[in-house]
Amino acid sequence: MSALRCPQCNGPIKRINQTGVTCHQDHRFGSRSGGVIDLTSASTEPSTARFFDTPYGVVYDFGVKRPALASAVARILWGAHLSGMYRLMDQGARMPRGKIVLDIPVGGAPVLQRAQRLRCTYIGADLSNGMLQRAARVCRERGFDDALLIRADATGLPLRDASVDRILCFNGLHVIPNKAAVIAEFARILRPGGDVVGSVLTRPLQRRGRMLRPWTSRAALCFHPANAGQLTAMARDHGFRQWKQTTNGALTLIQGRL
Repeated sequence: MSALRCPQCNGPIKRINQTGVTCHQDHRFGSRSGGVIDLTSASTEPSTARFFDTPYGVVYDFGVKRPALASAVARILWGAHLSGMYRLMDQGARMPRGKIVLDIPVGGAPVLQRAQRLRCTYIGADLSNGMLQRAARVCRERGFDDALLIRADATGLPLRDASVDRILCFNGLHVIPNKAAVIAEFARILRPGGDVVGSVLTRPLQRRGRMLRPWTSRAALCFHPANAGQLTAMARDHGFRQWKQTTNGALTLIQGRL
């Protein structure tokens, strides 16, 4: 898997199998249940991703994989229609053989659940063990045995420079405080001409969403809606030639190209 790099020495991964991966310096990273490979480093800080290991993660995964239900909730809380988000999901993994797609955070793999086939090399990454196990279940059920699932931090990705053709980032940036670090990593790992597509909650939230926010904060979700203007500025600062944002209620769709 030439796109992966060792989180300890930054060297390329030379071998990958069912038991894990090994780099050129013989640093080894074993495979967890479901074939998930943990490529987090010792410096990885505690994350709000742990919130998705709770029943909240089960509820979110159940909802996002049912567009009618998710759309009803989105209209109530965010004043948003989700048809554009699901359309981007459907297009996201439609890449030819030889292309590498990174889906981060992969969550429970709603992109793969909706995919008819998978020709590209697909890497799904997340910090939540619970969500990665749900993604692994989707891979087994859909027969996507070649999909690679890794535990990784979006602010320090274990991937080589200019190694990825497309990044999918659905509903993840609004739970990550350091969005600038994530955008910088996207720019680093994308090949020239590579693109990023995704969705993020931005201000202002609908009134009902604002009323719920204190509860989600106390529950340790640490919800951090993005500022659409700041996202555009970050993308330009890190070299994205194109960066299109379409705001629909409190949901913003992103399409960028390096």
